[in-house]
Amino acid sequence: MKFIVDSNVLSELWKAQPDQRVVDWIDENDWFIPAPVVAELQEGASAATSPARRLQLNQKIDLMLSDYDEALLDWDAETARVWGRLKHSPEVKRKP
Repeated sequence: MKFIVDSNVLSELWKAQPDQRVVDWIDENDWFIPAPVVAELQEGASAATSPARRLQLNQKIDLMLSDYDEALLDWDAETARVWGRLKHSPEVKRKP
């Protein structure tokens, strides 16, 4: 089975002491990073108030994109439309 990871999974890896279960899961599974997750990470990096923190987060994003370039999923128009529908569906809004 292949998985799509969200920004919270990737940012866990960037912690000083990441949860070992997350690290193990990443090592043991096939996963992909969708383009909107990269956008979320970049949004967070750009919103950091400290210039040093912005630089640090941008470097982590650069490294991730370099290390996992084969895991990146581009979106086509139909995929983006499905995401938009799902993002605002009542079923999804009830689940965190």
